[in-house]
Amino acid sequence: MSEHNGTQRPLAAPVRNRYFYGKLLDVYHFEMEQTYLNRKRWLLNRLGLGAGVLCGLELELTEDGQVLVHAGVACDPHGHEIIVPSAYCIEEPRQPTDAHGRPDGDPIEEGEVTICLVYHECPAEPTPVLVADCDTREECAPGAIRERFRVLVREGVPESRPGQVDDEVCATIFPHDPPDDFDRRLTAVETLAGPCPVPESECVVLGTLRLGETIEIDNRYRAVTYSNTMLYDLLMCLAARVDACCQTLLLRYVSGDAQSARPGATLPEPLLVEVVDESETPVPDVEVRFNVRGGGGEVSPERIATDENGRAGTRFRLGPRAGLHTVEASLESGASLLLMALAVAEGGEEPEPEPEPEPEPVDLPVIRQVWPPNAALLSVQTNDEEAILRLRQWAQQPRIEITFSRAMSREQLQEPDSWLRVHFLVDVGEIVVQRLQLELTDIREDDGSMTAVYALQNDIPRGRPSRYLIQVRAQDNNIVDDSDEGVMLDANYRGTELRRNRLNEIWDVADQFVYGSDPENNPVWAAFVDTGAELPSGDGEPGGLFHGWFEVLI
Repeated sequence: MSEHNGTQRPLAAPVRNRYFYGKLLDVYHFEMEQTYLNRKRWLLNRLGLGAGVLCGLELELTEDGQVLVHAGVACDPHGHEIIVPSAYCIEEPRQPTDAHGRPDGDPIEEGEVTICLVYHECPAEPTPVLVADCDTREECAPGAIRERFRVLVREGVPESRPGQVDDEVCATIFPHDPPDDFDRRLTAVETLAGPCPVPESECVVLGTLRLGETIEIDNRYRAVTYSNTMLYDLLMCLAARVDACCQTLLLRYVSGDAQSARPGATLPEPLLVEVVDESETPVPDVEVRFNVRGGGGEVSPERIATDENGRAGTRFRLGPRAGLHTVEASLESGASLLLMALAVAEGGEEPEPEPEPEPEPVDLPVIRQVWPPNAALLSVQTNDEEAILRLRQWAQQPRIEITFSRAMSREQLQEPDSWLRVHFLVDVGEIVVQRLQLELTDIREDDGSMTAVYALQNDIPRGRPSRYLIQVRAQDNNIVDDSDEGVMLDANYRGTELRRNRLNEIWDVADQFVYGSDPENNPVWAAFVDTGAELPSGDGEPGGLFHGWFEVLI
């Protein structure tokens, strides 16, 4: 681009006219006036606004295979405003062009092309030259510059998508597990610091085309710049979602507790509760669940949203027996409230409540052993004979083995997805997490215990450490043998330093996920340590979460 359209080195000291009485204004000084204002505006556009589509300029495929660029406005990487006042038709979208928009090379039948918009200046309004200079004599000269545009078709797609913040920068400013003294503002300032960017292109990408028998428009590489008004609205939308997610809700009793009626009858007054936030303000449209906990009977409705006053209620029909009945009101966030009622036999006094028998101690089943052991290394790249032996045993059939203290349901062992998941993590310059499919290959029973063997199938990179995360969840599905109905596996075991929210996040990985691009400081990778936890599992309570790991290096 030539000097008159504003191209210059990235930063230069601005020079503007200084007027004084008797100053001669010539072409040089008039151009200085325009250049000063234009370059200031373009500089602010380039560094403050950024390059991209401001509005319009959508690509549309016509029935005859042409591509229509709709009217709109863009700002190019040099800060120039590009205005397309009316729709522009690309008649041959398969034909690449040069920098001037002229055909260049053979048409592309299959592949991808990028549609670019570039700033272009055209001399306009020929005007008579009344006074010529010493060197040339011209009868006419352009009296204006019309700021126009060119549409280019370039073979291939851009090297990267728009944006200056990559995954590594995001992971640095927004780490998964920030320490208590983490200063996000300071981290952002230091991470995003750098020299003023130098424009590497004149092109505003409007989209790419996939060419084949048909043409498809792809907007993944389209550069867009949003207005402050739209960004503000998006921030308000995000703030509303954050408030809804992180708001602390409280559940309070209003009325209907401690009523009495005959067995099987409906209480005369509804059970009424109220949902408020931390500032005691009623919260509407929050779902409240009512569940019968003791004595039998039923509630209607079981789920209801709070009204404009934050209140929700239900009717309670008592169970068939006299005595104490209870209903629990709860929120999805975990808040709960217990309401009570008394069923009184006809003509009789309130029965004396029978003392509840002392619960007999239950011998809960546990996980006795896993193989490979927790925090074990399986490798030949070491002098540790035990690590070498483990790898040789494991290489015959990559697998995990889980030994329970008593029999488990064979049906549940065959379909482990609801209670057992194994994820493969590998350092390839970034931490890739992949969920593995499990195949039950053997069940062994010995002296009351049961061992389930699951084959693992995945490609293990050579020379790079890879780790396997094992999670057992004794929560929703009871995997204990049917003969032990009511007894649940006591699975509690903390074999990693992963927090519960991170374990949940990995548990939900359906196929593959990437955790940042800095393995050395990655919170997930760093959480695989020897915690010193010992088997068997369990904390004396049914249910719980087992998580352990081992590493393979070949």
